[in-house]
Amino acid sequence: MSIYPNPLKKGDNLQLLINSTQNHQAELQLLDITGKQILSKKWNVAVGENRIEWNLSHQGSGYYILVYSSDSNRISRKLMIIE
Repeated sequence: MSIYPNPLKKGDNLQLLINSTQNHQAELQLLDITGKQILSKKWNVAVGENRIEWNLSHQGSGYYILVYSSDSNRISRKLMIIE
């Protein structure tokens, strides 16, 4: 999974690129730096390259953790939102 832009300018949408070898449902969670869940969203992921856009424009500036979870994977990435 790759995310961009990072850092994310407040008001912009986060772009995620996920390559998958199977169809599945995945959950994306946005956690604050302490691990508290801020947002959660589920997506259906298809075989191949998946581009997902997530509107985080209402989130404040700071450091976050983005977690991608499926039946077979759990991936986390650091994310910074700036003014």
